[in-house]
Amino acid sequence: PSNDFNLSFQTGYSWSKLQQVTGVGRYLADGYEYTYYQLRARYKNIFTQFYLNQGNSGETRGYDLGNVIRDKSKNLAYQFQHNFRLPKEFSSPFPLYKWIADTKIVWGIDIFQTIANSNGTILNDGPNGYDNDGDAWFLSADNLDNDFDSNDFGDCGIDGECQFLYNDFLNELYENPNWNGSDYGEGNGVPDIGEPGVNAQGYVYADGIDNDFDSLDPDNDGYPTFQEIYAGTDPYNASSSPVAGTPVADTNWAIDEMIDEDWCTNPDNPQEYSGFVEIDDFSGTRDGKLWQCSEGVDEEDEYLNVTSMD
Repeated sequence: PSNDFNLSFQTGYSWSKLQQVTGVGRYLADGYEYTYYQLRARYKNIFTQFYLNQGNSGETRGYDLGNVIRDKSKNLAYQFQHNFRLPKEFSSPFPLYKWIADTKIVWGIDIFQTIANSNGTILNDGPNGYDNDGDAWFLSADNLDNDFDSNDFGDCGIDGECQFLYNDFLNELYENPNWNGSDYGEGNGVPDIGEPGVNAQGYVYADGIDNDFDSLDPDNDGYPTFQEIYAGTDPYNASSSPVAGTPVADTNWAIDEMIDEDWCTNPDNPQEYSGFVEIDDFSGTRDGKLWQCSEGVDEEDEYLNVTSMD
């Protein structure tokens, strides 16, 4: 707009399909996308710019194993620069002042942030569905809730006495004569040592018992509590049931649920009953590699946060 000020914006996009030779073999870059954005400005002797580079590997895969690379990494940068000139009259008590006088000083700040996102296919970043530290083989089969996501315990407090007990023969709850009121931990929503379904180390464990009673059918309409909750109906009202013809869920799904599970779902809305989990959410092969979603996989200490700031 003027000799003192200018502003510009640039952007670009590319889509590629080509063969790439790497240090670990040949890869076919299939649909690799690269995008950049740059905003820069100058006002008199001040310069600043911001830019973003980002990629998307598409279906890039190796020729040897067919392993697919998932790379959606980004690079952000901000730069600020200012310059000024020392006056010719600049004086110094040192003999070098003549060299300093009329000198142009340039200073600035550069900030770079690299956000790597390869989902474990290039770097050990995550969570990525891979057992990077090799402990899933025992943590996923030790009958313990190592990732603390199971609620199959009786939230009765450390005395282990719940207000209600279950009568197998009558299929109903009855008042516990030994219950003498709430004690420490009762109703707090977390497993406490001494509560039904919790071992001496504080882990919920597989005991073959429905400790949270979600497999029961209190309204006797044929549908267990957990299925009615899943369907959005009232498990305590016989006139509120899942749509007619809906198959009755297996009550075993609600026994020792989320202990040594072999699937994963949305962490903000987890599905804890195996029969309701989508087939693609179970462990299997993804992108040419064994992909797992079970206990012992993706603990916080087994993958790296590879975001860097310079």
